[in-house]
Amino acid sequence: MTASRRRPARRRGCWPLIVLALAGCAPAHGASAGPPAASASSSSRYPLGLTTYPPSQRLPVPGLSGRTWHGGRVDVAALRGRVVVVNAWASWCEPCRQESRVLAALAGDRAARVSFVGLDESGDAAASAAFTRTSGARYPDLRDDGTLLRALAAWLPAALPGTLVLDPRGRVAARIVGPVTAGELEPVLDRLSAA
Repeated sequence: MTASRRRPARRRGCWPLIVLALAGCAPAHGASAGPPAASASSSSRYPLGLTTYPPSQRLPVPGLSGRTWHGGRVDVAALRGRVVVVNAWASWCEPCRQESRVLAALAGDRAARVSFVGLDESGDAAASAAFTRTSGARYPDLRDDGTLLRALAAWLPAALPGTLVLDPRGRVAARIVGPVTAGELEPVLDRLSAA
C-alpha cells in the first residue's frame, strides 16, 4: 500500500520525515502541472510545496461538506463564485501549528473575497478547539474521519498539512503540500481574486 492511501498515524510528527524524503523532488516554486497520474510514485505525485494549475487543467473538487465541531454544516460547493482555500490539518500535527497563524491572518485580511475552510483530522473536539483558539482562526472546520481527505487524493497525500486553492468555479487552481507560507499563498490569491 502506498503512503498516499494510508491514513496518517495519530500523535506523531507527520512532515519531518516526508520533508527529508521529498525535499529534492519538489518542482520549482509555482511550477504548473496537471493533477498527478494515479500510477505516479509518492514523491512525484505529491511534490512538496506549491503546484499551480492553468485553467485548462483545473478539475472540480469533489463534494466537500459535513458538520463542524460546533454543530454547524459547511458545504464548499455553496461557496462557488469566491476563491476558496481548503486546508487539511490536525491538532497533533506540528507543521499544522506552524502554518495556522499564517492561514488565520490571511483569512482575516482577505475575508471580502476569499473563503477559508479547514478539514480537521484531529478527531477530538477539545484538542481542535484549543488549536483554533491558539491560531486565531475564525473560519469553519469540517470534522473529517478521513473520508474527505481521501476524496482529495488526486491532489493531496494523506500526510498533513495540505492545502487546496479553488477558483470561483470550484476547480483546483493550486495546491500546497506541506506547511503554507504567506509568500506562496498570497500571489495565488491575488491572481485568482483579480480574475
